[in-house]
Amino acid sequence: MPANRQNLKTVSPQIANLLQQVRRRIRKLIIGEGVAVTIAVVLIAFWTAFLIDYGPVRFGYPETPLWLRTILLTLTGLAAAYCLWRVIGRRLFVRLRDSSMAMLVEKEYRQFNDSLLTTVNQANADLANEAVPDLGFNPAMLDTTRAKAESLVKRVNVQHIVNSRSFHRTSWLAAALIGSAVVFAIAEPGMASLAFDRLCLLRNDKWPRQSDIELVGIAVQREQSNPAIAENIGLRQPIGNVLTIAKGSSLAISVTARSTSNDQTKRTLNIPTTCWLNYQTQQGNRGSQPFKRIGSPRDGLQTYTLATAPLENIIDDLTVDISGGDDRLETLQIRVVDPPIATRTDLHVSFPQYMVDEQSNSFTDRTERWTGQISLPVGTEVDVEVHSKQELSKVYFSQVAPADDGNAPELTSFDATGNSFRFSLPKIEQTSAFQFYLCDQHGIVSEQPHVIAIDSIQDQAPDIKEQLVGIGTAVTPNVQLPISAEVSDDYGINEMWIELEIGENVPFREALPTADRRLQTDLNSTIDFRQRIKEFGESYRLPTEGANKLVVTVAASDHCDLGGEQNIGSGNRYELDIVTPDELLRILEQLEVGQRRRLEQIVKEIIDLKSYLNRSKSRSGKRTTLDREPGDEGTAADAADEAPDRTELRRLFAQRSILQSDKSKQEVAGCAAAFENLRLQLINNRVTADARQDRFEN
Repeated sequence: MPANRQNLKTVSPQIANLLQQVRRRIRKLIIGEGVAVTIAVVLIAFWTAFLIDYGPVRFGYPETPLWLRTILLTLTGLAAAYCLWRVIGRRLFVRLRDSSMAMLVEKEYRQFNDSLLTTVNQANADLANEAVPDLGFNPAMLDTTRAKAESLVKRVNVQHIVNSRSFHRTSWLAAALIGSAVVFAIAEPGMASLAFDRLCLLRNDKWPRQSDIELVGIAVQREQSNPAIAENIGLRQPIGNVLTIAKGSSLAISVTARSTSNDQTKRTLNIPTTCWLNYQTQQGNRGSQPFKRIGSPRDGLQTYTLATAPLENIIDDLTVDISGGDDRLETLQIRVVDPPIATRTDLHVSFPQYMVDEQSNSFTDRTERWTGQISLPVGTEVDVEVHSKQELSKVYFSQVAPADDGNAPELTSFDATGNSFRFSLPKIEQTSAFQFYLCDQHGIVSEQPHVIAIDSIQDQAPDIKEQLVGIGTAVTPNVQLPISAEVSDDYGINEMWIELEIGENVPFREALPTADRRLQTDLNSTIDFRQRIKEFGESYRLPTEGANKLVVTVAASDHCDLGGEQNIGSGNRYELDIVTPDELLRILEQLEVGQRRRLEQIVKEIIDLKSYLNRSKSRSGKRTTLDREPGDEGTAADAADEAPDRTELRRLFAQRSILQSDKSKQEVAGCAAAFENLRLQLINNRVTADARQDRFEN
C-alpha cells in the first residue's frame, strides 16, 4: 500500500487518480459483496432455524430443546465469521499494484494500446532507480506514450472496469432476505419478536398455538389410603416435570383446553375434539390412549380426564406426553418408588419412679426392641424411635384407645428429617394402640399405619391371704387374737396394719412392722386385748352389753403414687360377736355336739366300708353264711358267682371302697381340726374349762 501511494507521485495526477479510483472500486465491491453474503447467510440460517423450531409446532410437536437452538446459533455465527473471512478478510488486504490496475484499464479500453501500462511501468522503474532495458525506444517516444495515456484517462469510466455482477447478485439476495424479514416483522411482530428471543436470545418462551391445553392436576389413588391425610387427597402437580408415586398407585389425569387465549390478544382458540396420552414404559413399550371429554365447555374451558390403562396399578416408571390439537405439554416422567415403611422400632422405656430399684437394677430405664407385643405398667413414659429406608419429611400420629368406640382417631403431624424419627408417646394410662403414617420426601404416605400396641398393666393392690387362728364366730373381752397372713405385692409393700372396729366406735388402725421394698411378707401377730387395755386404754375394751361386734380386717398399701392416692389392699372382713365366757361355752358346746354327730356318721360309713370290701373279694369255693348277702340263697347264688356280671360287680364295689376310704380319711381329719379349733378357742378367749380342753384334745 505505501509503495502504491509513492508510485502515484511519479506519474501525472490524472493517471494516479484513475488508478486510485480503480483500487477503491475493487475494495468497495469486496466489502459490499462480503457484507451481502454474510447477511444472506445469517438470514438463510435464521429462516432455516425458524422452520426447524416452529415447523414441528404446527403439527403438535413440542418446541425444540435449548441445546438444539444453541447449536443452530453457534453454527450461524461460525458461518457468518467464515463468510467475512472468505469474502472480505482474505481479499481486502491483498496488495493491488499500479501495473495490475493499469492492466485492468487496458483490458476494458483497448485504445490505450499499452500506453498506460508502459507509462506506469516506466514510473515504477524511475522510482526504484532501475534502468529500463534498452528496447530501441528513445525518450521522445516515451513522452509521446505518456501524453497519449494522459489524454485517454478522461474517457475512462471506472464503473465499467471491474465486474460487479457477483456483487449485484449477492446484494439482491441479501435485499430479498432482508425484505422478507421486514415483512415478517411488520406482519407478525409478536411472532418475529418471539423468534428472535428463542433463536437469538435462546429464551424458552413457547410458540403461540391454535389450541391451548393445560394440566389441571393428577389424582393419585391407592386402595387403602387414609383420606384424613392431606397428601392422600386433592390433585398433585409434577415437580420439574417429574411425578413420584408409590408402587401400585393408579392415576387420574385431568387437562383443560381454552377457547380464548389468556394473553392480551384474546384470540380465539380451537378446542380439540379429544386429547391424547402417549406413553412409553421402562421396558420400551409404547402406546397411546384418548382422554374422555367431560361435558361441554364451561367458562371457556373444556375438561378432559383419563384414568384407564396404563395409569392403573403402576409398578414401573412411565414417560408420558399429553397433546391436544397442535398443543403439547412438556414430557412428564412418572417415577415409581416403594412407599415408606418402618424397618426397625425401638422403645425407650422409663418406668414410674416408685417402681425403680437402683440396687437390684429393677425397672430402671431401658430400650426394648418392638416385636409386635409389649405390656407396660400404667404411668410408664415411652419414647418411640422408628427407622425407615426412605428419607422422611413428615409423620402423622394418632392414638387409638378401647374407649374410642370405633370413632376415627384424631391425626396430628410433626416434621421429620433423615431416615428415622423419635417421638414421645403420651404417658401410659390404659391399653392403647399408637399409629404412625410415614411420609417421605416426595409426599408419599405409607398406606398402612405402623402400629405400636401397648397393653397397660394396672398396679394391683397388695394381695392378702389371712386367717384367724383358733378363733370362731364369737370372742370374749379378754381374748387374744392370733392373726396369720401372707401379704405380697408386685413392686414392694409400703405399710401393713390391722383395722379394728369395736361396736359403734370409730375404726382404728394398729400398725404392723414392714421391711421396705419386700415383695412378700409373712405376718404372724397376736392382739391381746387385755394387755392392750393396760397399755393403750379403754379404746381396746370389748363390751358385752348389747349386740356388739368386733370387726377385724388386715390391710396393706404399696408404693404406688399415681393419682395422688394410696393403692390399698384389704383381706377378709371378720365380724365377731362379743360374748361372755358362759355364752362362749354354750356356743362351743353346740359346736361340739355337731362335731360328735358328724364323727358318729363317719364311723358308721367306715363300718359299711367292710361290706364293700367283702363283696369285692374273688371266691373260688362256696360262700359261708357270713359272706352271704340278703337274697343270696341256694345254689343259684353260688352259681352266679361264676357269672361275668358278678365280676363287674366286684370291680364296682372295689372302686366304691376306695372312694369311701378317701372320703372318710378327709372327714376324720376335718373333725380333728374342728375339735382342735374348739380347744384353741377356749385358750385364746381365756375361758377356764380344763376338762373340756382335755376332751377336745384327746
